[in-house]
Amino acid sequence: VERPLRSRLEAWDESDATQRATADLVQRWTGPGVRRREVREDGLVGTLFVPPGDGPHPTIVVLNGSGGGINEQRGALYASRGVQALALGYFGVPGLPDHITRTPLEYFETALHHVHRELAPRGGVVVVSGQSRGGELALLLGATYPGLVGAVVAYVPGAHVHGSQGAADPAQGWDSPTWTLDGEPLPHLWQDNPGVTWQPWTGGPPPDRYRDVYVDGLRDRRFAAASRIPVERIAGPVACVSGMADGLWPSSMYARQVVETLRAAGHAHETLLLDYPDAGHSIALPHLPVAQGPTRHPVSGIELSAGGTPAGNAFADADSFAQVRAFVERATRVP
Repeated sequence: VERPLRSRLEAWDESDATQRATADLVQRWTGPGVRRREVREDGLVGTLFVPPGDGPHPTIVVLNGSGGGINEQRGALYASRGVQALALGYFGVPGLPDHITRTPLEYFETALHHVHRELAPRGGVVVVSGQSRGGELALLLGATYPGLVGAVVAYVPGAHVHGSQGAADPAQGWDSPTWTLDGEPLPHLWQDNPGVTWQPWTGGPPPDRYRDVYVDGLRDRRFAAASRIPVERIAGPVACVSGMADGLWPSSMYARQVVETLRAAGHAHETLLLDYPDAGHSIALPHLPVAQGPTRHPVSGIELSAGGTPAGNAFADADSFAQVRAFVERATRVP
């Protein structure tokens, strides 16, 4: 994250190819005065980014999705905009498991206690944010630990608990449990679900886009009910960011389900839905080149396409970051 992103731009006169102009575009994640510190305490593996100036600062925990690792870029950018950020790894990092299978929620409970105790979050509010499987996880943590999670930001999230899928331990399979609590696996959508007769995570061609398997999985109401994340237990503001052209799973449907459930339950806090018509699954950071076409999953190596258009993805990247930053400010504002 300390290395800037460099791009070479070149233009020329079509009538005279010898007349060329070049420029270097340099993008840095970490603004002046931001402090970076690796966190290797209480069994945690992450990186803390602290904004310049005296606190207390708005504070957010940043979780990656099924690619694993530590999202230092988002953490650094938040801190450059005044938000203290703990980019937390939970698999795919030295010192942690290589796969998402059977990840204990107690690890995140430890992290939340650490943030409350050591980082002095503004207003005593810890925001938890995650992307994709991390968005599923952020909602799950808010519902499981409402006394520790003060607000949730769920990017392209799942509204149900899913099996390990493309980040699974190969020895345990795509339908192995992802999360455990008190040593027991949480019920998930792929657990002997009769509505799922195919799956795309072993490399075979799916009948259609990846997200269709999730719709199939929800046809059995018992499985849908058993795997649903009880988001009505979340005791703070909730923001969902999704793409209507998501090619990996139905994040738009899931995000709307979360917001509708909260509103039907009389949720006493802000609910924000940012659902972008031409955006896909990879709603990322602002002002970056937008990748199109098939990519390979960083854990399974399976080829996939996240969906969306270049313009739609670029707009969602920029707009969602600005709106989420404002949401975090509101959620942590001291009365």
